[in-house]
Amino acid sequence: AHADRLFQVHIADPAKLCLVLDCGGRARGVLMAHVGEHWFGAGRIASETVWFIDPEFRGPSAIKMMVEYEAWAASMGCAFVAMAMKGNDPKPAILYQRRGYAVTETHFWKPV
Repeated sequence: AHADRLFQVHIADPAKLCLVLDCGGRARGVLMAHVGEHWFGAGRIASETVWFIDPEFRGPSAIKMMVEYEAWAASMGCAFVAMAMKGNDPKPAILYQRRGYAVTETHFWKPV
């Protein structure tokens, strides 16, 4: 139910984006994002909500989704786009840096 609400909000709200990677009529990936004002006054920023691609469909599909996301962010008047990654897998970081992204901060989480 929560995932369905997340999809519905990202489909219906013009300040949100929902890209689905369709391969042969089957969803193999999703990139959802939202636009808002940056907390520290850096202008409008597009931030990834969730991004996942089935491992066997990664590669060029990932870049195509990022290009669409970046174009959407520009069309929304954003000064920046943001992507996140979890864990220590270097592959997303390499992809992001090749596309011109820079590391801005690292978050640490602790369950309470």
